[in-house]
Amino acid sequence: MTNRQHSLFAVCRVALALLLMAVIGVLVSYGPLAPAVQAQDASPSEGYYYTVQEGDSWSTVAAETSVSVSDLMAANPDSLRETEWLIVDEQIFIPAAAAALISEGDEGGATSSAREHVVLVGESWNSIAEQYGITASLLQAANPRAIRAGLILYRGERLLIPPPNSQPAAGGAVAVTPEPAAVDDGADAAQETDDASAEEDGAEAGAEAGAEADTTADDEAAGDADTEDADTEDAASESETDTVDAAADDAGAEGVDDASGSDEDASVVPDQAPSRGDRTGRSQSTETEPVAQEPAAGCPEAFGDYAEFLVELASSPTAADDISAFLNQCNASVADAFVVEDLTGDGIDDLVFAFVNPISDSAFVESDLIIFNGGPDGLALGHRARAAGEVQLRATEDINSDGQTDVVWVDTTCGASTCFDTVNVRSWDGAAWRDWVEGTVTMAYADIKIEDVLDDGQGQEIVISGGIYGSVGAGPQRGRTEIWTSDAGAPYSMASKIYNESECLYHTVLDANRAFLDGEADGFEAARALYETAANDESLIKCWVRDNELEELRSFSLFRLALIAANSDDPDGAADRLAELNATYPDTAYDAAGQIWLNEYADSGDLGAACQAVLAFAEDTPEVWEMLADYGFTNPVFDAEDVCPVFVVATDTAALDAATDAAASDAEATDATSESDAASDGAEEDAADTASEDTASEAADAPASADATASDLPECPVDLASYTDAVPALIAATGADVAEMEAWLAGCDALGENRGAVVVADLDDDGDDDVALFPTIISDRGYGRGGAQGAVLLYHASDAGEYALVETPEVYGSPTLLAIDDLNDDGKTEIAWQVEGCSTFCVIEVEMVAWDGEQYVDVIEPGATIAEGTASFEPGTDDTAGQVLILAGGVSGTPEGGLEVPHQEVWASINNTPYQRISWTYDRSSDNNDCMALRLVEADVALQAAPATGYENAIELYIAALDPSLTACSLFGVTAQEELILLQGLATFRLIQAQAYGGDVAGAEATLAGLNAGQPDGSYTQAASDWLAEFSASGDGAAACAAVATTFESNDELWQITDHYGYNHPALAAEQICFDPSGTQP
Repeated sequence: MTNRQHSLFAVCRVALALLLMAVIGVLVSYGPLAPAVQAQDASPSEGYYYTVQEGDSWSTVAAETSVSVSDLMAANPDSLRETEWLIVDEQIFIPAAAAALISEGDEGGATSSAREHVVLVGESWNSIAEQYGITASLLQAANPRAIRAGLILYRGERLLIPPPNSQPAAGGAVAVTPEPAAVDDGADAAQETDDASAEEDGAEAGAEAGAEADTTADDEAAGDADTEDADTEDAASESETDTVDAAADDAGAEGVDDASGSDEDASVVPDQAPSRGDRTGRSQSTETEPVAQEPAAGCPEAFGDYAEFLVELASSPTAADDISAFLNQCNASVADAFVVEDLTGDGIDDLVFAFVNPISDSAFVESDLIIFNGGPDGLALGHRARAAGEVQLRATEDINSDGQTDVVWVDTTCGASTCFDTVNVRSWDGAAWRDWVEGTVTMAYADIKIEDVLDDGQGQEIVISGGIYGSVGAGPQRGRTEIWTSDAGAPYSMASKIYNESECLYHTVLDANRAFLDGEADGFEAARALYETAANDESLIKCWVRDNELEELRSFSLFRLALIAANSDDPDGAADRLAELNATYPDTAYDAAGQIWLNEYADSGDLGAACQAVLAFAEDTPEVWEMLADYGFTNPVFDAEDVCPVFVVATDTAALDAATDAAASDAEATDATSESDAASDGAEEDAADTASEDTASEAADAPASADATASDLPECPVDLASYTDAVPALIAATGADVAEMEAWLAGCDALGENRGAVVVADLDDDGDDDVALFPTIISDRGYGRGGAQGAVLLYHASDAGEYALVETPEVYGSPTLLAIDDLNDDGKTEIAWQVEGCSTFCVIEVEMVAWDGEQYVDVIEPGATIAEGTASFEPGTDDTAGQVLILAGGVSGTPEGGLEVPHQEVWASINNTPYQRISWTYDRSSDNNDCMALRLVEADVALQAAPATGYENAIELYIAALDPSLTACSLFGVTAQEELILLQGLATFRLIQAQAYGGDVAGAEATLAGLNAGQPDGSYTQAASDWLAEFSASGDGAAACAAVATTFESNDELWQITDHYGYNHPALAAEQICFDPSGTQP
């Protein structure tokens, strides 16, 4: 970057709307943008900072950075924990004195200092890492703030170069993998049964909504909610992998009750966790950027076209050889995944093979699998997997001993930080390749085995182990082992799920809570033993971030022991437990709750009344329930109603009479409390079940016509994709009655509180009522919050009273209906809904369609999205047609999101055109709202909308953005003067454009004169001068922008400054700096 001299300037508005510029700052010289690592305090002579990645441990980081474990720990005392865990995204200091530094003289863009590299044109993470003999992942870990979407690097950017990979220095021991601890034969039953795991499963299903698995909407939502588990988890440790082997061996000898496991915590990285490649065998390319290539001669350009080519080749007499040669020629073959043999039992060879996209521009593997059935006339397509990720062919044999061949493969999908393994089984039934799995066999970073581990099972079982999420927000978590079996040859279903042992006190409390809700079955014995352990076992440790975690959990356990005593006809024992609680944890929240419970119980002898008193206290004192409410997004929710569940148990005749009287006088409240308490200790699946029961109960009071058609109601679909076939029968059976259709959806667990919808309305404006359904299930592969995954199904009624499906837009998340109305006053009905999809945060996108007489067309421009926000329609203004769409929010809550300043967007239809964004306004009450860059965003949005709304608003906002009281707020270490010079130049250039496009060329010339006075040698000054000259001569905005394109393409700082504030805020690319209202710019 060439050094130049500029000055800060202010903009004032004077008579006749002309703008004058006055120099208000001193001359400054500015150079390249600050390197991403300058935010760290350590100097290059001392060392550098490394960002902990998923799978890292003290020993792996030591080996990667050439520092001994002892030196690494000594340099990071604040990161030492009893568990020796590291936190994902935690930054640890790498001392230079303990590592071999790189020598000078490297090629490329290396500076004279071997510790820093200046990025040159055409360089990438891979190419720079190769220059210095390090991995791209290590380079990225040392430069976390230079990591952007698409892994792009900016020319002139400085990267810190860590020492190359080598053996650790002498004197420090490298940590070794601990041996897995075996579970005692008497392990708690709560950990060994599927029923006991229901609560944690539900929470895991909620966590999986945040996973970044890139699967199709049809496949991702398959399966019943009762068998869906949260699998958006990062790689588990090697000790857990050993545990899987132990679990399988033990299960083969003694059933599934003796599986062993290591303690895992999803909020941290267990020591000695392997890399992705170690665990899954998948390429380390997941850590680096994609490299686009050209297809080989005669090969498809698009991966989606391969199937068509392959089907054509299958008609050849030498099809198998031709297909193999074609895949090899195109570099699309997969090793050990091309099988020619008789799979269907007809004596003719069939063909199954996997193939990969050889020119993918994705960071992750794209592949697919096809089965061709052999016949007298050659090969015919039998099944195509339409895989979402990387395919690994695992078996082509009769794995369940039912006399039919099974094809088994694993489909591995990866997001930004997590990979998921899904086991697929297709079995030949004599006519077709059938899906031979009930539900979905999916787990993050799974260790998968197909072997005979059950004495009473048929054939081999599928044993899948793993399931640890690496995000710091996941909370304490345990790995698990699932065993799926084919009972008497039926499709595979889950036979058992066993969680690994844990030293976390929280997990013991979690198990006790489950046992407590099931306590009447065993007289609360299991719950009593678990709460006793939680209250008294000093070896159980803190595993979350609460300051008083151990005290809170143990005081809660004593309170629950008192409830168990009371529910076991032992009021004296209850009083003793509460006395112990008062003596051990005086003046705590549960000490107070216990005394309130005891006083009410002593007065009334009514357990229900005592719990109602505690509920009132908990609602007024959130501390009582909040201490258990947020243990990460993979763990169960907990609220005030969960503190003191009510059971219909009395201590004596008087108490029984009191309870009976109370129940008779307030039966509805008691029933509601019982149902709520029984469900609330689970996650969103349980909440959905409760909502389903409530809806079904309401439906029971519906008119008798519901009973008359009950036998005609279709069965609940096995997956989300099957709803399209079931709905016409549902409409026919219910006569399109909304209440009856809602009851059916609720019974299928496709409708619950804030989930799913049914609407009967005239969608196509033909006078007949149509049907819109939004079935939404909880799935372990759902994109929405809590694992929700839904569909949008639009059915039109015919004159004959039949209903036909006319629209099924793709949905990746949970859809919510916003409106069905003539929203823009064009005389047509618009249907608007939002789709919420979640990864590390949730984003909603609004979609809107209208019927044009032949098909549904989009009536909103792309990009109506907002992070962690809301969407609603409100009455418009005189300048807009009909109602306006309001999006509010925009703060992702992630470090990469940058400045946490929420905003509001207004989307409107101008003259009945599709809805477009017309304004973006930041919350003026938030910190950093006075950042000049953010005010420039507001003006940029107004300029983008100006061809439809006029340029006056954009002009006003650019003038406001040049207010000298606005501040600098770059996150990348640029000095305030450098930042403000660049932003003021950009704002003034675009102000000149807005004035000229709005017809005020004279005003634009006056503004240019002020810019020339303030920044006479500035790049923006030259660009503005050239642009205005061309525009004045030709009146062609596109030609004027073309005249200055080189200026912006050759001066990265002119546009990179807009990308200094985090992805919560839109940035401009080089080609977007010059605004062209003709729409020819990107």
